[in-house]
Amino acid sequence: MPNNYYAVVDTNGGDLRDWTQASAPIVQVLYHHANAKLLICHESPDDQEDCRIVATIEAQLTLEDIGLTPHPGSRLLETLDALLGAQLDCGVNHYGAAHAKRLAYLTLYFATLKHLAPRDTNLLLLAAYLHDFGYDHPGFNGGDGLIRFNRYLDGRGRFDPELLHATFAATLARAGQPWSLADTDRLLHVLAESRVTGWARRLQVWAADLRQLDVLRFGHPADLGALHDHDAMRLLYASQQELNLIPDRKLKERSK
Repeated sequence: MPNNYYAVVDTNGGDLRDWTQASAPIVQVLYHHANAKLLICHESPDDQEDCRIVATIEAQLTLEDIGLTPHPGSRLLETLDALLGAQLDCGVNHYGAAHAKRLAYLTLYFATLKHLAPRDTNLLLLAAYLHDFGYDHPGFNGGDGLIRFNRYLDGRGRFDPELLHATFAATLARAGQPWSLADTDRLLHVLAESRVTGWARRLQVWAADLRQLDVLRFGHPADLGALHDHDAMRLLYASQQELNLIPDRKLKERSK
């Protein structure tokens, strides 16, 4: 049997690039080229005149094709959406509740890929909802989102860890899951990105990957080298699917 070679072209059919032999799965090539087409050739691409293109495949797969299925921990996601969706939609420069929900679903997929314990999954779900809570200016980070969330709870702008913990514990109880003071401390460290433990630092890295995926999903440049393993690359496709499944109702105007 002849070898198969694959090349990716842009959407208008030009620019053959990245010829690879059949040793790598087709989908692995597609991960690196969103909205592109894949060409298959039975001969060496070195001699283009003799290279016969036998198929053109649109970059359309299903989540099942890449081994991703929804995580059973979606109850907390639904609880967070019910409690915080309206407030998230009040952000001036924020993509709103749909944005937070997409990040949360990506977290569930990531939890499945990484076999995270339920408590760690809950930690990342909360981080997904709070990391840019009420985002309204460039340079916003997780610590800013946490402060905004605290102001939403307190109304006077005081940073109150006890109030935050009580809110987190009540939210998790509503979702039928436990939450401890130690869990709150870990969440504060992840969001504030300071004095983290080794385990929390690993969670930060995964959260950073989700932020990269979020940037990619909205069409801005992203450094794929920052995604640390094959499982993270699989989320590149899942993120595009989530955008189709949970579209933004509107884009918020930037604050002036």
